[in-house]
Amino acid sequence: GLGQAKDIENFSSKFDIVTFKFYMGGYSEGNPIGIMTADDGVLYAGMERIRNLGPYNYCMVHAEDHALVEMFTDEMKHSGRTDLLAYSESRPHFVEEQDVLRAIWMAELLDCPLYIPHVTIGAAIEAAGIANRRGGNIVLETCPHYLALTADHPVFEGHRAGIGKVSPPLRDTWNQDQLWAGLANGQISTVGSDHVPIEKSGDELWEERPGFAGMATILPVLLTEGYLKGRISLEKIAEVTSLNPAKLFGYYPQKGNVSIGADADLVLVDLQKEQTVDEKSTHSRFTSAFDNQKLKGWPILTIRRGEVIFREGEVTAVPGSGRVLTRNQTR
Repeated sequence: GLGQAKDIENFSSKFDIVTFKFYMGGYSEGNPIGIMTADDGVLYAGMERIRNLGPYNYCMVHAEDHALVEMFTDEMKHSGRTDLLAYSESRPHFVEEQDVLRAIWMAELLDCPLYIPHVTIGAAIEAAGIANRRGGNIVLETCPHYLALTADHPVFEGHRAGIGKVSPPLRDTWNQDQLWAGLANGQISTVGSDHVPIEKSGDELWEERPGFAGMATILPVLLTEGYLKGRISLEKIAEVTSLNPAKLFGYYPQKGNVSIGADADLVLVDLQKEQTVDEKSTHSRFTSAFDNQKLKGWPILTIRRGEVIFREGEVTAVPGSGRVLTRNQTR
């Protein structure tokens, strides 16, 4: 709410928080997963403070106008449709585009760095490009599921529709092509997982929770659908998953960098290793949108700070050996 937005400086200095996320648009009955949405007043107050926090601090927005989403969802429920495409149509592209444009407008007005996660539409790439050419600081992220899956994919037919339910929704091949092009030309800077570790209940589409686990499949999806199909290079994959995030959030050159003095964080992959996405390959019991699909390019060795923590399908890290990263001390 407004009180939290006005306390952003305190959160930043006390906890070293570098991004503050706002869920745009308003729910008439509250967010179904318990997250409060932010009206324009809250967003304005937040950006007004974030812009003064210094480098590496971003306002982040979930760009969907939920007043429109509620209306379209109600109409779609009454139609009786329970296919995944119906869910996508209840959250059409312009619901996202409207909030992207409004967030960019406000960020430019207040000279506030803006990070837009899980972008699904080509229109967002165009809008951010225009703003950045005017001197703005708009960063775009997309996710593997938007790059590799569509709302009408046969894997989500029938009772499996709820497995593909995510917000923003899966779109179509036209927008998917725009996302790949945006990655290749640098207009999209990062790829995130939007990791939501839940077990889908198997309920009817409209009752199913949105989201799914995504962390374990980032590399195989980017390698299978990106590199092995000639859409992006290996260097670009390293850039959008490691180098760019490290630079954007203040961890470079200690992270995202292979050089003397940097942390030895490395992953080795077998580009031809093909596995089915399941509990064994992902080390997770949580539902993945790629469940039962075959992907290539799985990690075979992971090194963290010079220590092997994953080898040939087995996690070897000592529990509790991870470290909290801050911009002041990453080692």
